Amino acid sequence: MKYYRVKPEYADTQVTKIDRYGHIKIDRYLVANELYTPSEFHKMNIGATYRKAGIKDDTIIFDIVEINKNTIYWFFGARFEG
Repeated sequence: MKYYRVKPEYADTQVTKIDRYGHIKIDRYLVANELYTPSEFHKMNIGATYRKAGIKDDTIIFDIVEINKNTIYWFFGARFEG
């Protein structure tokens, strides 16, 4: 199955979005090696900005990987490869 994996050097990166009142809101923090399905990835990226020192707009934060779904485990609400 296809997943998007967060690169380890981008751990603790803030994913921010603008709410309906125009305020910047921290949506989540990225965790190193966390996996996202394609639908979760696209839903997370709608209107999102990544904030961490040294990140530019063209920086690639995720790797696309092919992993067997039987080797995936959950830890504190995050999906990882086992």
